Amino acid sequence: MKADGIGILVLTASKSISKQELLAQYYQENMNTFIQMRSWRWIGRVIRMETNSRRKLHRDGH
Repeated sequence: MKADGIGILVLTASKSISKQELLAQYYQENMNTFIQMRSWRWIGRVIRMETNSRRKLHRDGH
């Protein structure tokens, strides 16, 4: 198994690994964790916006 330099993982036919091994080897979060963290960051950003912010008002439907 090797990376080709542009972020694409190349697997040889003789070596197969589990999803957990792949994530552990390349220090990547699983997709559910990634989506949760993005959601929480977005929620935090909306909470910190000023009350009269156009984007916040538009999202709330006012």
